[in-house]
Amino acid sequence: QVWPHADLVYAIEYLKSFDVFYRLDQQEQLVLSRWVISVCAHLTASFFSYTQKSKGTCYPDGSAFNIVCAATNILREIISFCHRDTPQKRQFHYESIERIRNLDLHQNEYVLLKAIIVCDPTIEGLTDYGRVVLDEQRTATPKHCFLT
Repeated sequence: QVWPHADLVYAIEYLKSFDVFYRLDQQEQLVLSRWVISVCAHLTASFFSYTQKSKGTCYPDGSAFNIVCAATNILREIISFCHRDTPQKRQFHYESIERIRNLDLHQNEYVLLKAIIVCDPTIEGLTDYGRVVLDEQRTATPKHCFLT
């Protein structure tokens, strides 16, 4: 499946669309990227699945995450560990969508949430300068999102 990888690429490009990203030094860009990219990619997949009224992760081509392994009996032994229904997989592919549904998250709120995630000044490994510029951007972002 290419969609999880595509979501990661889109998350990288989304992060790079923020001017504040270029105000950070290279080490801080790496620290921020490690946190933001996976969270934004997951939020993208979860929100898309929510908009499609799916209970689990689904993708634009109609494919969906399935915990049940479809491998043959021979391969099943080899890869069964990767396909077990774990609490982490259930939370990742089902519970986050349910939380979005319970919040009745709208498109503009989703966009604002992603921006807030990008500008998180509490990420461990940031310098004081990095925290200040991210906090400034985070404070300004809602104002920009709700201008009409």
